[in-house]
Amino acid sequence: MVLNKGEIITIAAGHKGHTGACYYNKKEEDLAYEISKKLVDMFNLKQFKAYEVSPTGTGYTEKTQLYAEVNNANRYNAKLHLCIHFNAYDKKAEGTETWIYAKGGNAEKYAKNLTTEISKALGLRNRGIKVSGVDGKKLYVTSATKAPCCLIEVCFMDNLNDMNKYNLDDTCKAIYKAVTQENYTSNVNTLLDNKNANTSVYRVICGSFKIKAYALNREKELNNKGFNTCLLFNNNLYKVQVGAFSLLANAENLKKRLIQNCFDSYIEFN
Repeated sequence: MVLNKGEIITIAAGHKGHTGACYYNKKEEDLAYEISKKLVDMFNLKQFKAYEVSPTGTGYTEKTQLYAEVNNANRYNAKLHLCIHFNAYDKKAEGTETWIYAKGGNAEKYAKNLTTEISKALGLRNRGIKVSGVDGKKLYVTSATKAPCCLIEVCFMDNLNDMNKYNLDDTCKAIYKAVTQENYTSNVNTLLDNKNANTSVYRVICGSFKIKAYALNREKELNNKGFNTCLLFNNNLYKVQVGAFSLLANAENLKKRLIQNCFDSYIEFN
């Protein structure tokens, strides 16, 4: 079971809008949200249709946060919903696991890949697939979403050894591979809708600078927000490219996401 280009995936951060686990000066909702945001950008850059459906705002209770996430996810005819969490128990438990509603469906197939790829990428113990209500806690999200749902417990954030192994980029790439069965490549020059890189493309540019240092600073800002970049040099200008597409609509979608993140950008065609 794989997600194909053009298909819809929804992704949410567990506990977004209320306090989840908190250890070593890190909050579960913050860690989960940075994964969720980065994954949405990665999938969209690769021509999937990904939507970040975490509840907005603050002041949620545990129940109202779950209701909001499910309601947001169910607005889409998604093939898969991912909910990102971090575990906590007794500071000794370790590893990664994925929760599903029941065995025998597509969620189980995705979950098996998720635990395998995350454990391999981060060097974590593979705790396998857990079934809601069977292996312990009953999980509302896994049962209430219309799409097959995988609730990922990336690692135990109260276990310092687990947290020392955690890495945002490696985690996101592992999840991407688990869902698509493809390695994620961050070189935006490959994002050409499966056409030859030498063909004419719509390039999304987020800054043109005469001084290279300024361009590198812009790249750093974009990377910190989860965007992949590459640096171009032509006409004596350093240009920060965030995407290259054969379809104008895909370039315009990326430009909209950049604007939503407070980055001015424009589209070049060549």
